[in-house]
Amino acid sequence: MSVPPSIPPQQEQELRKLQELYTQVQAFRTQISQLEVEIAEIQNALDETKDLPENTPVFRSVGNLLFRVPVKSTVEKLEEDLGRKKAMLESLKKREAQLTSQMESLQQKLSKSLGA
Repeated sequence: MSVPPSIPPQQEQELRKLQELYTQVQAFRTQISQLEVEIAEIQNALDETKDLPENTPVFRSVGNLLFRVPVKSTVEKLEEDLGRKKAMLESLKKREAQLTSQMESLQQKLSKSLGA
């Protein structure tokens, strides 16, 4: 049984950085997925409420309580939430793309330096 060749310290450090980048990318992808679900839920709620007559009872959950709120303010709040969540999603996607690019670049550099 042969002993694997030792990895030079520089490549070892780059491998750790690659693993760190991979972990960060996975975390961003998880956040992106969660945000996409939240956006879909808000969009569904908005679709259901925006065409309701003004006198339709609408309730908003705040902690363990439900409050009756006007349809107009509910629609405005949902639109505001939707806009904020979409902006957050775009920001997360940009950052995830940057990290993925860094990860791929480092991966290629390591492959060349390790002769793989």
